[in-house]
Amino acid sequence: MRSLLFAILLFHSAPHLSAQQVAHWDFESPLPPEVTTAGKVNFDAAGPRSPEYPGFSETNRAVQLSGEGSRLMLADPGENSVYDFTNGDQITLEAWVQLDKASGAGGTRTIVSKGRTHQPGFPTDNQNWALRITTSDGMGKLNFLFASDPKASSEHWHRWTSNSGFKVDSGWHHVAVAYHFGEPDSLRGWIDGLPMAGTWDLGGKTTLAPVTDNDAVWIGSTMNGGASGTLIGSVDEIRIHRTLLDHQTITARFERVGGPRVLVPLPASMPQLGTLPAGEVAVILSEGMQSDRRWIHLGESEPEEQQRFAIKSMLLGRIPVRYNNRGLRSAWSTPLLVTMATDAELPAGDVELLLRVRALSRLWIDGELITETEAILKQPPNGEEEVTPVAEPLVPGQRIPGYHQQQQIHKVTLPELPAGTDTRRVVLEMLIGGPQLRVETGEITVGLRTQPDTIFNLLTPAGLPAFPLTDAEVTPRLQLLDEQITALERRTRQHAAASQQEYWDQRHRLARDLATQHRPPVPDEFASEHPVDAFLQHRIQQALAETATTDPVQSAHFQTRILPLLKSRCFRCHGDQDKGGLRLNTQSGLFTAGDSGDPAVVPGDPDASLLIARISGDTAGDQMPPGPDRMTAEQ
Repeated sequence: MRSLLFAILLFHSAPHLSAQQVAHWDFESPLPPEVTTAGKVNFDAAGPRSPEYPGFSETNRAVQLSGEGSRLMLADPGENSVYDFTNGDQITLEAWVQLDKASGAGGTRTIVSKGRTHQPGFPTDNQNWALRITTSDGMGKLNFLFASDPKASSEHWHRWTSNSGFKVDSGWHHVAVAYHFGEPDSLRGWIDGLPMAGTWDLGGKTTLAPVTDNDAVWIGSTMNGGASGTLIGSVDEIRIHRTLLDHQTITARFERVGGPRVLVPLPASMPQLGTLPAGEVAVILSEGMQSDRRWIHLGESEPEEQQRFAIKSMLLGRIPVRYNNRGLRSAWSTPLLVTMATDAELPAGDVELLLRVRALSRLWIDGELITETEAILKQPPNGEEEVTPVAEPLVPGQRIPGYHQQQQIHKVTLPELPAGTDTRRVVLEMLIGGPQLRVETGEITVGLRTQPDTIFNLLTPAGLPAFPLTDAEVTPRLQLLDEQITALERRTRQHAAASQQEYWDQRHRLARDLATQHRPPVPDEFASEHPVDAFLQHRIQQALAETATTDPVQSAHFQTRILPLLKSRCFRCHGDQDKGGLRLNTQSGLFTAGDSGDPAVVPGDPDASLLIARISGDTAGDQMPPGPDRMTAEQ
């Protein structure tokens, strides 16, 4: 398996490659002259290796690309080359790839592609075909792209992206796509040998043929090496086939101790919260979600509950401030999962449910997903976007949704309740906060109506009266809710602070003991003062007395002429650093002998002062400051 030379070889000149497998990169041998490089390319990087990957040797090498336009390039052999595909042709692209952490911020990372190099003589939108990884929120998804003739359709970009992916910076992964051009339903994708579902998320499905020209084949980059399309990581074992490899063949490519590491969405299911207090809506705040744009994937840890409190309806204007275990305000870890759940009396038959939230959410009733909203995909408002018009009420008198709140209305037929049951479990999950997004809920609302074209009632727990979703009813309830949350914050803070009481009691005991043992002497006139106040008052009086005996002319001369010289020429070495044991930024330092044994300054005797001797002397090695930048005679 590992004996193939690194090369891009044409099937008619390479007997060890079949007419179906037309190219193979394995990065074990020096570059042939047909391949050139640009940017930082490391051919001695570690590839997938045994024992973790049993199909590879313990010394297997890969090529590492550092971004910044790093790439390998091969000129197309000419017309009707093995790299040219059109309708009716089959293609399978596969590779091993390892993405560095820097790739997780977002972008599309090219593994291998033909066209769209932006080289002279070719249009900028001539993507023949491309195998790529698109990254966001720390996850990489499989991506296949080609362009059709722009004259044939207004939609000439065609992109397929897998629904699932792998965590960036999680080691080596095997990726592959297979496609029969002209048959959009034929596309298949795999990560680590597992089949990936996906969608044509740009241009939609098409039977149009791809662009075919003589532009080059590039590994690791596209678009003249632009950062947005360049791989940051390593690649190995790239293969191009003119056939559709089957699932069994692709699966056999991947072998790893520990198995695949693919982030597959978990099947959607309503949270199981057990028994809830009657007459209340439980609000649960949990940290640990991986992204504000998706729900949990297989292999990711469940979010951890941090706080729980109760309210009286499915109406929430804000969440509590977070406090740490010392009672100090801290930040929520985002995205934050907010869950609201209650047991409500909902009639059987046709009803309409109203949901208003800001970002990603889903609403459940008795285990059935009723409706959901999308994540905030655009950047937060920055003042440059168009002003969102004020919403119109659904019916006269109904409260309108808040600014940038999504609104979903879903009709559902509720079944008859089982015998002995009179409530239905209602659960709302939503994510708030994230990169560049505030940890704010907006006005979360769940409403219900049984008659069309009437005002929705706010959903309330069983046993509590419902009330219409109008400004007159909602506004005072939001005020009461804010007061309730404020009181909760106060209790939370006080409880956390109380847990630190033993620590502070110990600190205070130590302070009192130290004050008793090392209390400075103070005059009797301050005896009635607190010891600390007495000490401070005494020191203030001492400072004032010393100031009164200072010659103001000498003081001004020192502050304006001498001190600036010491700061600019001496303090760098003889300030806080005390080089040579000498510090000149305190009076005691000036009068104390350094390592030389002589004091820097002898009051009243310049000739005996080492400082004067060093700055005015001319003996090499003893001059200060050292070097050519000496003080002038005036200084």
